[in-house]
Amino acid sequence: MARKAKLSCAFIYPEDYSLGMSNLGFQVVYDLLDSHPDVKVERFFFSRECKPKSLETHRSLKEFDLIALSLSFEPDFFKFIEMLKASDIPLFSSERPAGSPMLIGGGIALSANPEPYAKFLDIIFLGEAEEVIYPFLETLLQFKRKRWEIREKFFEKVVSIPGFYVPSLNPRAKNVGMRIKKVEVKSLDKRPACSAIISGEASFKNVFLLELNRGCPWKCLFCLIGWTGGKTRFLKKEIAIKKIEEGLRFTPRLGLVGTALTSYNGVGEIVDSAMAKGARISFSSLRLNSGDSQFLETLKKSGQKMVTIAPEAGSERLRFLLGKEIKNSQIENTLRLSCEAGLSRIKLYFMYGLPWEREEDIDAVISFICSARKKFRRLKFIVSLSPFVPKPWTPLQWVPMEREDVLKDKLSYLKKGLFSIGGVRVTAESIRRALMEALLSRGDRGIIEHMLVVSHKELQGLREQYIYRERRESESFPWDFVDNGLDKKELYKLYENRFALA
Repeated sequence: MARKAKLSCAFIYPEDYSLGMSNLGFQVVYDLLDSHPDVKVERFFFSRECKPKSLETHRSLKEFDLIALSLSFEPDFFKFIEMLKASDIPLFSSERPAGSPMLIGGGIALSANPEPYAKFLDIIFLGEAEEVIYPFLETLLQFKRKRWEIREKFFEKVVSIPGFYVPSLNPRAKNVGMRIKKVEVKSLDKRPACSAIISGEASFKNVFLLELNRGCPWKCLFCLIGWTGGKTRFLKKEIAIKKIEEGLRFTPRLGLVGTALTSYNGVGEIVDSAMAKGARISFSSLRLNSGDSQFLETLKKSGQKMVTIAPEAGSERLRFLLGKEIKNSQIENTLRLSCEAGLSRIKLYFMYGLPWEREEDIDAVISFICSARKKFRRLKFIVSLSPFVPKPWTPLQWVPMEREDVLKDKLSYLKKGLFSIGGVRVTAESIRRALMEALLSRGDRGIIEHMLVVSHKELQGLREQYIYRERRESESFPWDFVDNGLDKKELYKLYENRFALA
């Protein structure tokens, strides 16, 4: 029997079901919403084949009190816009009549720079939701009982809750004099982040996902997570083992997620415990700086066949400038140990179009893979190539992105060189999508409105204004009002120091 609830919530992941249900953040927030006794939450995913309908009851978006968006990747916001259009919901908050659903968004893309989305969403949440979502829902329920009589009063109440941003209360896009502190969960132990639903149609089929750590200690200059992900926190080993036992009741497949898994003290014991109960284990991307033989032994025991490494740049010179202090010899040692541990596939992530990049840095990607392929013929190599996108709140937020024609030339050169090696599979992120990501990452309150109507020629003008130019030290950014606990002056000092070394 369907649960009667005082508040109905449509929860959107603007991609297909398989990707949405493999996103642990989406699952965690879904579980938080669904656990509230007065809230009935239904899931929506993007499809061009039919109008948006909820997965649970096939209701339309218009029929819900609250529409909540989880946005991990900036360009997916245009799919959300398509969903609103297909549901006959006005795009702009100012144009939606009384009685329309309330729209709220959260996720890493929105937390980094909320301003591009400010005309579309009534409320934007900055940070990690676990500790503040229930106070928000209680406030929402209070005003729901009053039938949304005065939205302004509701908004004034909402902004008193940490992390909640109401764009309509700050009509000036620069948000002068106002800072909103991003919410960070102090401990992962109270409510471990894990799969709420295990699906055979997700990208990670029938896998129980468990987050072992959050935040990243490495602080690579280009990495949004490293700078805005908060302090590095680890789930207690005993709690992790208990949650895994619960998950293994439903599936033998276990996925361990985190940004610093090789730094987790006790991961071997967790793997031993899980395998003793029949688990098949996989890990998210790993940072094996020094060829951690003990961790690779753990991988071997787990049955995992592939290791993912992110050198990011081909040369040690460029890598060290970017804060990715990994030597070629360390990567090769990891490859050697992977062979010895019986692993068969290696996936390596590289970026191109990086600051301070030279021709020899591009050549270094090809030469490194060529050398590794000759030395470790038992391994199958998968090379993933992505254009560099400058992100807010990183020391590289001042640098320009390379132009589309330059990026195309570099990608073509890399593909040609890598394909000539043989036995190497190459995947590449769309350059057009990366340029769209950059516009949204660096844009202000009007950027999406412009992007929706401009011609391709005019789009080039937007790129010139927002992403192809170097920013001045004193320049104000649309995202400056977000308080990540970071000092903008210190970020620039770090950028300036690296620029001098280059």
